[in-house]
Amino acid sequence: MTGHSGAGAANTALANQAHEIEEWAETHFIDGNGVVYTVINKDTQRPPDRSLFADDYAAHLANAYAPDCPPEDFWGYENCGMTTGAYLQAMVFRYLVEMDPIALARARRCVAALKHVYDIGKEYEEGFFPKIYGGRFSIQTSSDQVLYCVMALDQYRPLATAEEQQQISHMICEMV
Repeated sequence: MTGHSGAGAANTALANQAHEIEEWAETHFIDGNGVVYTVINKDTQRPPDRSLFADDYAAHLANAYAPDCPPEDFWGYENCGMTTGAYLQAMVFRYLVEMDPIALARARRCVAALKHVYDIGKEYEEGFFPKIYGGRFSIQTSSDQVLYCVMALDQYRPLATAEEQQQISHMICEMV
């Protein structure tokens, strides 16, 4: 019987650590639109700022993909479709395990954030899912961004309202 109690304590410790990480992410890793940053400054625990990019290579690489985009805007949002999609899935799975309404509310916020990115992409065409460097439209996209977004939306869909389900179905079809 002692084996079970040890596993229970380990599970509780792991769950507590997961909740601590989630609360930290909530206060440091999410922008005003609910989009999850790709990079934050480890010293300030805030979105990247110019001080992170003393290395000319990081600024050069940002400029190669998004000309005239400050490197902090580029790196802060480089994989935000992927990170927001991953966080959405984490909240969906947490809700399914714990039935915690906070996890469901955070999942809904992530869906709205992905819709925000999707709507920015309409500047080019319906279904274009851009990388939103600095929270703005860019012509850059990638299949990993789309895959994380689509997979996360599909995982959330059974929990969605009828209106959300319709919106998600439309978004997935257009992106794919």
